[in-house]
Amino acid sequence: MPKWTNLVLIAVALLLAACQEPPVKPVDIREQDVCARCKMPIADVRYAAELIDKAGAPHKFDEIGCMVNYIKLKHPSRDFRGTFVMDYDQKQWLKSDEAFFVRSEQIRTPMSGGIVAFREKGRADAVASQFQAQVLKFDDLFKQQEKTP
Repeated sequence: MPKWTNLVLIAVALLLAACQEPPVKPVDIREQDVCARCKMPIADVRYAAELIDKAGAPHKFDEIGCMVNYIKLKHPSRDFRGTFVMDYDQKQWLKSDEAFFVRSEQIRTPMSGGIVAFREKGRADAVASQFQAQVLKFDDLFKQQEKTP
């Protein structure tokens, strides 16, 4: 193959790589942040969630249930760049699709959604057992009837 062909292939590969969107990352919760759905202050980050829309704007939530309800109402096609939830124990963001959720009316959350998230399945299993609940994945939260605060 001629050298110029290799150069063209390299140039095309670089152009394609440059056109890819950068990875989506959550935005830290600040003291003055309020929930995009219920407008309550985000007081306890253990329950926080966040959606990054197509334009890259963050929508912060005081609890996971608020984000799920917001998605159902405003983004039913799930046309956004990403969603994140806070690990209940570690207070660190994780991608919603990678989290393990426990939902129980016995779990007290800011808007009574009763949903907490964990990075580790073993920890989610332990909490689910404590509250006689199941471990769920993100998609499962949309299949269940939501409690609307």
